[in-house]
Amino acid sequence: MSLADPKTRSVRSRAKALALVLVTSGALVGGPTQSATFPWGFRVGWSGARLGGDFGKIIGPDIRSDVTASIFARFGLGSALWFQPELGWVTKGGAGDVGPPSQDFFHLEHRVNYLEVPLLVRYEIPTRGAFGSYVLLGPAPAFRMGEVDTEESFIGKTAGVRPAKSSAQIFEDLGTGTWFRAESFDLGIVGGVGAGFGRGNVRLGIEARYNYGLLDVHPSEHADLRNEVFEVTTAVEFR
Repeated sequence: MSLADPKTRSVRSRAKALALVLVTSGALVGGPTQSATFPWGFRVGWSGARLGGDFGKIIGPDIRSDVTASIFARFGLGSALWFQPELGWVTKGGAGDVGPPSQDFFHLEHRVNYLEVPLLVRYEIPTRGAFGSYVLLGPAPAFRMGEVDTEESFIGKTAGVRPAKSSAQIFEDLGTGTWFRAESFDLGIVGGVGAGFGRGNVRLGIEARYNYGLLDVHPSEHADLRNEVFEVTTAVEFR
């Protein structure tokens, strides 16, 4: 049973956003056959989202997999230092089994779509040959696109798979027909490592990053809720 929009509507919105990200990459920067005035490219791959904070650890502490995509550009700040702004699509949220002790309990899947604008500093680690590695760090403002999509599946009765601390207060606080009401703006801090291959106009890469939410996206008198996202992506960069 879905407590929000139907799954098909959520899938369509994610597909449209992914297409927009990729089309925008071609519109902002010319074709890849010519050398770019600054390095640019796109990333696509796996994202694993979970919910943190007191509230998040109750309703969605398990990782829920999805797809993420973004475009990026790099602007030189020094011999090995770059400013790397991005425009991307990421689905946050989480999954978990919840229920008051000795009552019905459920499996929940939470999805919240965001348009994210990471503003990163990237440091290229000096290497030789066609292989290069880097680290990156910076803030990642994000803007919610659409409503929270929560799917609920009844599991059964038990003594409580994940006993909720102050569960009575949590369920009383929800009381609106949905599991949580995410704020329209989120802000995270991103850290990551990556590697690139190739020295020509086109370079391939792989990257792993972690995004920790700095803001409580569900203000409550009882507990807080923060987004956490892990990403492993492949990249194509044009120079």
